Amino acid sequence: SDPTAYERLLQYLAISNRKHRSWFKENFLEKTSIYRYKTFLSFLTLHGRNPMGFWVKEYAIGDKPLFPNRLPVPPSDFKLHDTGINASTIDRDLVVVVDEVLNFLAERNIKVYLFLRPYAPLEWRGQRFLTGEMDIEALIQERGWDKKATVIDLRWSLYGNQFSDSLSHYTPAGSRVLGDAIGSAIAATWRPVPATPGGSAK
Repeated sequence: SDPTAYERLLQYLAISNRKHRSWFKENFLEKTSIYRYKTFLSFLTLHGRNPMGFWVKEYAIGDKPLFPNRLPVPPSDFKLHDTGINASTIDRDLVVVVDEVLNFLAERNIKVYLFLRPYAPLEWRGQRFLTGEMDIEALIQERGWDKKATVIDLRWSLYGNQFSDSLSHYTPAGSRVLGDAIGSAIAATWRPVPATPGGSAK
């Protein structure tokens, strides 16, 4: 175990926490039941008079395709959300944590799946994108994570009209494609633990 990796991650989270939360939120709201109902209370106070109007606007974001028409090439201003990994961008602390978590779960015979989310519209798969020295697939193979987990690679699984407001969000149709693919992959690789005498299968 490398405790320094965890210490640095905790420091990073603490700094991020201080940027986004005031002393009041941290010391009062988090320690009471009020904060747990924040979303519900906000809904009642801000949108209670016209809840359908609020949710219709929210749903409209997810229903609107990022690229309504399937374009043969990316727009000139198109940018990937995943530009690969190189020596300056790789988070070595997270690599340590993933190594140790996978080892911990493998030692206990716990099945693990690594989901690689959509990368770019499927119709652009043959296009060249500027990326770092290594992609996530190469990192997984280098670290041997594919030997400890089943990789569900869906980086090229959605068309442009199945993304919604960004490459990180998907329309209902896109989400259905991902859900079906993930479910099928799990069904094909999952092996239930045999039932113990006098017990039941897990």
